[in-house]
Amino acid sequence: MSKASGPQGREMASVEIARQYRLFEQAPGFIVIMNGPQHVVEFVNDAHRELFGSRDWVGKTMREAFPSIAGQGFFEILDRVYASGETFRVTAAEVRYRRGPAAPEQTRFLSFIYAPLYNEHKAVTGVFCQGVDVTETYIAEKHDKALAELGQRVLDTQDPDDLAYAAAEILGRTLGVSRAGYGTIDTRRETITIERDYNMPGIKSLAGVLQFRDYGSYIEDLKNGVTVAIADADKDPRTTAGADALKAISAHAFVNMPVTEQGGFVALLYLNHADAREWSDDEISLIREVAQRTRTAVERRRAEIALRAEQAELREAEERYRLAARATNDAIWDWRLADGHVIWNEALHDLFGYALTETSAEWWLEHIHPDDRQRVDAAIHAVIDSSETGWSAEYRFRRADDKYASVFDRGHVLRDENGQAVRMIGAILDLTERRRAEDRLRELNADLERQVAERTLARGRTWQLTPDLLGVLDAEGRFEASNPAWQSVLGWSEEEMRAFSWRDLVHPDDVRSSEAAWAEAAEKGLP
Repeated sequence: MSKASGPQGREMASVEIARQYRLFEQAPGFIVIMNGPQHVVEFVNDAHRELFGSRDWVGKTMREAFPSIAGQGFFEILDRVYASGETFRVTAAEVRYRRGPAAPEQTRFLSFIYAPLYNEHKAVTGVFCQGVDVTETYIAEKHDKALAELGQRVLDTQDPDDLAYAAAEILGRTLGVSRAGYGTIDTRRETITIERDYNMPGIKSLAGVLQFRDYGSYIEDLKNGVTVAIADADKDPRTTAGADALKAISAHAFVNMPVTEQGGFVALLYLNHADAREWSDDEISLIREVAQRTRTAVERRRAEIALRAEQAELREAEERYRLAARATNDAIWDWRLADGHVIWNEALHDLFGYALTETSAEWWLEHIHPDDRQRVDAAIHAVIDSSETGWSAEYRFRRADDKYASVFDRGHVLRDENGQAVRMIGAILDLTERRRAEDRLRELNADLERQVAERTLARGRTWQLTPDLLGVLDAEGRFEASNPAWQSVLGWSEEEMRAFSWRDLVHPDDVRSSEAAWAEAAEKGLP
């Protein structure tokens, strides 16, 4: 026992500690060992030095060595672990720190453990910390969740402006910025029009119209489709002149992500932050993905709204067939004229059996019946090449089962400021059932006409041949027509009968009762 506590024992302990430190040095995660209630740093491994810049920490207290984490609760947790002997574990904790006094602040997400260290008397002598940097994994998962949430909001949101706001809100919350929004661009006036934006508490909205030149020269980059990411408006030459104006609207740092269509700058997804901050590649990638998805969804919603308005006119013209109940089932298409790319809604599958969402214009034309194809192609291009905006046609469209459907197709041409056709959006209405109904109605009408003709002929024969006395009387009871039986039975010709009233032919004793019957028949419409 005395040997273990003597010089030899201390030497053995020192060797064991050195061996452990060598193992700790090779560990993939960061390790720091602290001693005493002031948490004096005794050891840091290479991973810790790489992550925190802790090469000069040994011999200092944690509060002296790492002052930049003050106010985040970590020193207090260390005190509690040392005092209580209870281990503390945390997953993906957000830690804001500086690697040195003059270094910029950075934010990492760390999973780590604070475990008490005991001496041979089972008294706490220090705290052992081991952890890993999970920032990349955490951010990737966070970004994936943001995109998943955006996808759900796209499904649930019908109004285009609400959808744009939802995208801005998701980005703002995910990236923790002061403001995020989506606006439409007027490149000629160099303005952005913002309906509404997402703002953190205490940050004012930018809703309205803003002039880019009031804040710097970066509009030139945006016009060229270049994303503008400013970490500090005071330091970037594009914004130095407008730095005060930018900081006044809580945009000391910002990202402007241009959204282009057919090569034109049409919209902007923007993020503002009240303080200077860096923008990582992962953040820029997420912003770009959200911008692209939002533009597609917003334009699709607007196209659907425009098409529903046109379909309302069509439903009024075709009200016998009550198109209102089927309007949302029309096959809606969006044709980008520059490259012939066509986007379809799900009704292309529901109506015609094609499990496609994107095709070429040539694909559509190839599925038109050969006898209709040239006529339809010439008509639609005549509208595109003119200054007109509306086109419609009826033709036969081949289904996935190779049968042809009778359709009514109507489209609207979208033109740029020069009048050049750039897009065309429309909807295909399946008229197959209507055509079948019309054919059936024609068959029924022909059958009815045949039956009427046959019955008319039969009644004519009855009028001529029956021995019964038949006549047609006017409202006064005078004969307008009489059948041949009157002449054969009573000897009066049809001409002579026209001079009589039924009253002239009734016995005087029966006139009163006959008048009552006549009046009742006239009142009730009886024969």
